[in-house]
Amino acid sequence: MKFSLLIEAAQRGDPAAAFACGLALENGWSVEPSVAEAQKWYKLAANSLPIAKYALAKSLTVHGDPDSLGPGFAKAAAELGLVQAATFLGLLYRHGNGVEKSEDEATRWLSLASESGDGRATAALGSPFFQSETGTCLDVSKALPIFERSYKQGYVPAAASIARILFQIGGQEDVAKGLAFLEEAGKQDEFDSLMMLGMIYSHGLYGQQSSSVQSDAYYKRALAAQRKILE
Repeated sequence: MKFSLLIEAAQRGDPAAAFACGLALENGWSVEPSVAEAQKWYKLAANSLPIAKYALAKSLTVHGDPDSLGPGFAKAAAELGLVQAATFLGLLYRHGNGVEKSEDEATRWLSLASESGDGRATAALGSPFFQSETGTCLDVSKALPIFERSYKQGYVPAAASIARILFQIGGQEDVAKGLAFLEEAGKQDEFDSLMMLGMIYSHGLYGQQSSSVQSDAYYKRALAAQRKILE
């Protein structure tokens, strides 16, 4: 639909059209991008659509939210059952972004989203088990099932965390399983998995023969996957 027709529908009070106007303006789809105008249309749509509340919360957080309004919109959307808003809100609480930092609140909202099938939220519940400085898993028995559940929920980036844990365990079967997870995720152009495979074949890790040809191929695929995300 042409942007002019969307504007006309939005001006007539159609919340779906207002939301679509916000998306088009924020992303520059067939129109000159304008974050301020996008947020104006999101606000109009937010009166009726939880997804618009979530979009507004994300936009405010990404582009600047001096009045810390984003978390309120995210919470309103999450309370209306929008799973991705619950995940977003949980991460805001974890990092203290626009709200007072609270791991308890982060866990509450992430758990709610995880129970609703959001693999990203499930992975976020597992991330505190990794030591940030070294990447070491502090509790393998608790962390591994969390990331395996995340992967089964469709969150492909969980494969890299699963592989790290299995490599840390270090048994031959564990290493083989970790490599299999990376290969499977790599087929889906998952960046971290491809980068790990590149490093493994570059340095000959985990019993794999060093191969600059293979490592370069994985690195190139990883960069290509990253470019797709940024486009």
